[in-house]
Amino acid sequence: MNSSAKPLVHVVVGPTASGKTTRAIELALQWNTEVINADARQVYKEMNIGVARPFPHEIEAVPHHLIAHRSIHLDYSAAAYAVEAKPLLDSLLQSHGSAVLVGGSGLYIQALLEGLDNLPTTPPEVRTHFQTIFEQEGLISLQQRVAAKDPVYFAQVDSQNPRRLLRALEVMEVSGKPYTEHLTKMKKKESLYPVLYHRLQPEREELNQRIASRVRHMIEQGLEAEVRTLYPFKHLNALKTVGYREFFDAWDGLHPSDTIEKGMIDHTRQYARRQETWFKKYAL
Repeated sequence: MNSSAKPLVHVVVGPTASGKTTRAIELALQWNTEVINADARQVYKEMNIGVARPFPHEIEAVPHHLIAHRSIHLDYSAAAYAVEAKPLLDSLLQSHGSAVLVGGSGLYIQALLEGLDNLPTTPPEVRTHFQTIFEQEGLISLQQRVAAKDPVYFAQVDSQNPRRLLRALEVMEVSGKPYTEHLTKMKKKESLYPVLYHRLQPEREELNQRIASRVRHMIEQGLEAEVRTLYPFKHLNALKTVGYREFFDAWDGLHPSDTIEKGMIDHTRQYARRQETWFKKYAL
């Protein structure tokens, strides 16, 4: 253990393409510790280029945990992540005196550091009701319903992720309250660990440029070939994400192939704004 280190969790947060990986490695080297991933897509071993997984030389520089260790064929959640991450975090704090937690998935970070309140149990008939609506009326129907019932949550959620929209509708149906009311109660809890947040927030123009550059680099690296290997599994929740669905939609004839790159850039920028909204509560 580094005698000068405090039992502290350094949490690196910020929007996609803001430089979180580099900052996390710098902190881990500074405090002689290791990195725990808190990105909901980097946990999947079948997804690499499209989720901006750290490069091999970065992982060699500092040990990283909970990266590429799950299959897209297995369900995963913030609660499941917390169960896996907690013993790792406890071990690093005991052996190294500190740890670095990095990622853009705010709910995963919250689940690990603060715990998650138990949301209302959803009766099977309620779940079936909204699943039927999704199957018969499509994603846009879910989006409209969430936007009408809880516009605040709709402004933050990944509106292309049906699983999150369905969960919000189910909870609101059972509780009779906006989904954000449940999230607000969860956010008020104190951290279970001593934490120092490192919030990265580039200026808007710089971030937009970084996002565009990252998307182009992904395509140059061979993202299309990676996505083609995953096309048979496009129905899985893990793959309903930016960087993959743009290719799937184009190949399914929903929009021209020459719009894939622009679609990725636009959707990534939208996602970055939602991340910024989530992380506003964290001080620099």
